[in-house]
Amino acid sequence: MPAHHDRNRSHRLVRNGIPVLPRWWVGPVSLIAVLLSSCTSYESHYEKGVYHLEPIYCYQTIGSVDCHRQPDARDADRLVNYYGPAPSKYDPPEPPPLNTLRAPPKGQGYWRAPEPIPGPPPETPEDNESNDAIPAAPADTPPAPTDAPASELLKAN
Repeated sequence: MPAHHDRNRSHRLVRNGIPVLPRWWVGPVSLIAVLLSSCTSYESHYEKGVYHLEPIYCYQTIGSVDCHRQPDARDADRLVNYYGPAPSKYDPPEPPPLNTLRAPPKGQGYWRAPEPIPGPPPETPEDNESNDAIPAAPADTPPAPTDAPASELLKAN
């Protein structure tokens, strides 16, 4: 094909800077639009058959099936069966208002147990009294060596 033919074709799809569809597209695009709009009001034979009955909507729970007179929008995924108008025919309820987050009220402070300190416990006056009851070794006698054999310890005494 000649180069000028491609140039003319691209020029026809744009008029005044706005893309324009070819005229032969009008029929298929209109047909698709009509078909899609007719799908929005679909009502099955089951819905037509139970529409006039007393409304009952049954939902699966952990142990059994619970039935209600009004559809429950929160449990729509657990719907087992219904009689009467389809649950989708009802307007969903307004979502509950969100609670505002607030800091807890200021108090007088709090009480906390002291952290344990690693190491030996501190001495108390009661501990000092019990230590006084044990007689102390005289300062002039050296302590007996503990790594000496037992026979030498017996000779020393």
